[in-house]
Amino acid sequence: RLDAALRLLERAHALSPQDAGVRQALGLLLHRLERYAEALGHFDALVAAQPDFGPGHAARGLTLEALADFGAAGAAYARALDLQPGNLAALAGVASLESRRGAHVEARALAERVLAAAPGYPDAVMTVASADLALGAPEAAEALLRELAADPRLTPQQRALANGLL
Repeated sequence: RLDAALRLLERAHALSPQDAGVRQALGLLLHRLERYAEALGHFDALVAAQPDFGPGHAARGLTLEALADFGAAGAAYARALDLQPGNLAALAGVASLESRRGAHVEARALAERVLAAAPGYPDAVMTVASADLALGAPEAAEALLRELAADPRLTPQQRALANGLL
């Protein structure tokens, strides 16, 4: 199904290369397919065309983080949160970056804010579980990860990470 969606979006983009909605959808799908460099090009074009569109900056941040460009990801998340303070993707992204730098208490607090607004949000659950592991609460982390691994919303990459942490 994803391949068919990709072909359809690529045709739509060829017909209307300036369509921001198509760019966003194509970027999100390419990100889901773990084709991050390709996705980034679409998110770059999206935020250039619509610099005040918070979700575009948040998606760009997620893609930059996947490409291990953590500084640029942090800047993209910050811009998304400036534009849309309640943007859960950006807030979860900041939590993830905090976890990566070893600030587990801060990461956990940020991820808990995401979970308060959207229970079960996969990226936030992963960050809380990682923080629990780092802070010496492996039982709590295991319980979160077992529940998360059964979540049908997970991408294959997220499921592999959850199972790998178990």
